[in-house]
Amino acid sequence: MIAKLIGKIDEINDNELIFNVNNICYRIVVSAILLNNPIVQSDAFLSIFIQQITREDGSTLYGFLTKEEKNIFNELIKINGLGPKFAMNLLSIMKPNEIYTAILNKDEARMTEASGIGKKLATRIIIEMQKVAEKSTHSLELNNFSNVEFSNNVFNDAVNALVKLGFNKSKIQDIASQIIKNNKETSTENLIKEVLLRING
Repeated sequence: MIAKLIGKIDEINDNELIFNVNNICYRIVVSAILLNNPIVQSDAFLSIFIQQITREDGSTLYGFLTKEEKNIFNELIKINGLGPKFAMNLLSIMKPNEIYTAILNKDEARMTEASGIGKKLATRIIIEMQKVAEKSTHSLELNNFSNVEFSNNVFNDAVNALVKLGFNKSKIQDIASQIIKNNKETSTENLIKEVLLRING
């Protein structure tokens, strides 16, 4: 079971990415919000959380930039009548915190803005996701993880990606640690770019 992929974007299509990891390309279904993120560009290096769903007709990979997106996707697809496609439709118009807010506010109208989500299904989501929304909203308010943990994840993802490309691990770690020390909120992609600039400079 694939949980996470680190690699380069080969192609960007309507609702999917062709993602190159060590010259093996994966087709990953993603949300419109992810596709519109400025860091999602051809040849960009990314770390993507993966939810793999296998059915009789094959296996599909769904991709997310954050754990929160992956977590709410998995909660949504537990609801009867709401499959992966509709869950991604919701995540295409709202971020996780916005979905939780809509649930807590019993905002059916906001829910039905997503393609395929009618009033009955919106009501079911609101009823069945109340406790999850209450718990998750509290976690999101606490940022779910500290800035230090976030920085460590970005650091490790960037170093691993560059090592796979053939760069010296010790040298990469030294450069990356200097960069991230001054900017703990940098993304994996930006950290990789900064490291490459310093190596090539």
